[in-house]
Amino acid sequence: MGGSGGGGLGSRSGGLPRPGGTGGGSGADDCALRFDVDLESVDPAVLAVVPVGTDCAVTLHRQGGYDVAVVVAPAGGIVGSLSGFRGLATLLRCIRDGNVYVAAVTARTANTCHVLVTRAAAP
Repeated sequence: MGGSGGGGLGSRSGGLPRPGGTGGGSGADDCALRFDVDLESVDPAVLAVVPVGTDCAVTLHRQGGYDVAVVVAPAGGIVGSLSGFRGLATLLRCIRDGNVYVAAVTARTANTCHVLVTRAAAP
């Protein structure tokens, strides 16, 4: 899918973190992250049961000695991974520090999935 602008499904320009709060002073919360990205390594079998609008968990999965941020369907199973975007290292650190993130499915096809990742509200 080509085209300019948008940031929709198939866009490779997405993934720029946008802090969720206001201001940028010393009191800024660098874990108030917001990412609008396409998932990588999507599992079509898991994705098949995840409709648009579904909130999925973002967790760390150990793979080859590295932590990988993955999106997990509510019924279990990894939908895909979050990788290759500016701010990924911050996301990984924030998850390790105990922050919880949710990935809302905003668009999908049989083999692709676009999500909006935000920090979950504190319980």
